[in-house]
Amino acid sequence: NQSKSISSDTEKFSGKVELFLVSLYLCVELIPQLGSIEVMGPQWLYLSLLNLISVGYISINHNTTLSKLLNLLSKNILTLLYLAVFILCGVSILFALNPTESIVVYSRFIITFLSFSIICTLIYCYPKNIKTIFQFVSIISLFQCLYLLKYYLDNIGNISLNYLLLSITGTTGNKNVLAASFVIKSPIIIYCVFQYFSWWRNTLNVISLVLIAILIFLLNARAAYLGFFIQILLFSIFLLYNNKLNGPKKTIRHFFIILIPIVVGLSISQFLLVKGNKDNQKDGYGTIDKRLATLSDHNESSSSTRFFFWNNALKQIKENPLTGCGYGNWKIESVKYEYGFYNDFNYSKHVHNDFLQIAAEAGIPAGILFLSIFLFALIFTVRVLLSETNQEIKLLSVISLMALAGYFTDATFNFPAERPVMQMYFAFFLG
Repeated sequence: NQSKSISSDTEKFSGKVELFLVSLYLCVELIPQLGSIEVMGPQWLYLSLLNLISVGYISINHNTTLSKLLNLLSKNILTLLYLAVFILCGVSILFALNPTESIVVYSRFIITFLSFSIICTLIYCYPKNIKTIFQFVSIISLFQCLYLLKYYLDNIGNISLNYLLLSITGTTGNKNVLAASFVIKSPIIIYCVFQYFSWWRNTLNVISLVLIAILIFLLNARAAYLGFFIQILLFSIFLLYNNKLNGPKKTIRHFFIILIPIVVGLSISQFLLVKGNKDNQKDGYGTIDKRLATLSDHNESSSSTRFFFWNNALKQIKENPLTGCGYGNWKIESVKYEYGFYNDFNYSKHVHNDFLQIAAEAGIPAGILFLSIFLFALIFTVRVLLSETNQEIKLLSVISLMALAGYFTDATFNFPAERPVMQMYFAFFLG
């Protein structure tokens, strides 16, 4: 009896440490600035320490599993593509004007790649933890959104709308990163609402989806708008694909389950934006129609600046097509292209397109391989949908693709490679 009791306790405990460790990775954005100049400093340090602890735990408790997992990963094209990008970025340091800066930036890539490998291992050992992890992220997002929404409501009328929105950064560094972090997490909440675990959990998840929609539309980040719309489109295609299996009535019900909270969130956000814009500012941030109208405006400040950066990146790629200028060295090489564009000592630290930046820093092969990760993720998801596998695996594949689509959109217009929260969710969904 004592032996059975010990065995039962061990069974209950098994998987809890793995669940806790993965949850800690996804909590990286909760690490505050701690007096540093840039919030990502303490967050990268936190991830380094977490990697150290996780590697120690895995080596002791999952030593026998590692060989089997490594065998599986060595045959997986997504892992091999990511590994190839990692290696090529490391090799490019040999051609860098400032190798020290390359090593500093590459250390973040090392942290991310190691986190990806660890998360793969922890999920592989206990795949049932995924649902619990998803629910945990949904609850954390709910409280995070409530805090930010309260901040917005408390400051309406006290400061201009532009300044108010720019000040909503959370612990991500700026509002665009915050909006992107909500976009990459939104498929998790959509999954939780769609699955309907229980009435009280579903109530929490629906509220979480409404709140996350409010914040995405409130923050006025155009890349986040686009990424979120692509995610909704992908999920709609999935529902339509399942129409034969579920029937028209169930499909329509599934559409409404997801779309109603999003539409409610959109409506509330537009009301809050109008309420916050008491001075009727003609320039700057505003409702979604006003913000999206600037997407096609090549003369709009941030749009024209991005085109300028992209053009400069293409010039750099032509100069060093195979080796690049050295990983992390764009901030040094960009100065020669921007003479006369900026005044004083300003210069661009990022291309505002991670695909072009990797190609400029590590060569065209690295850029193509990085882009291929997202292409193969799409191909694999289609293959899973067309296969005979169960519906849960198909749903998880679509949810992962939605998250990667959100990341892809942000990587096209911004620089998520530098931000810990974006890298951890990228590692999680890729894993």
